[in-house]
Amino acid sequence: APYDRHPSDLRAWQRHNATDEVFCLLRGNCVLFVAGNGEAPGEIEAVALEPLKLYNVRCGAWHARILDEDSSLIIVENDDTSDANSQGSAMTAEQHHQMETLVLSLGREI
Repeated sequence: APYDRHPSDLRAWQRHNATDEVFCLLRGNCVLFVAGNGEAPGEIEAVALEPLKLYNVRCGAWHARILDEDSSLIIVENDDTSDANSQGSAMTAEQHHQMETLVLSLGREI
């Protein structure tokens, strides 16, 4: 969905094995979640993106994001980024709970 507003809206982690990915919030609210770079998602970290600041997710790092409906986000990745060089991993109920706790710790409403 274009607007995953709540951690429970998210279905899967994503990682790109051939490139970094850069996020830039133009307006609104976005929380970026990163869950390590192991074979499976690990410990979850969250950051509330600040407008016009660049955030780099390293090659191989599991990540996801939530974005408010009135927000605008630029995502930059190599033009050959595809399912062939990326992976997904289904999110668990426990991961959703951890992400909700992290969002609240950032002072955000969920």
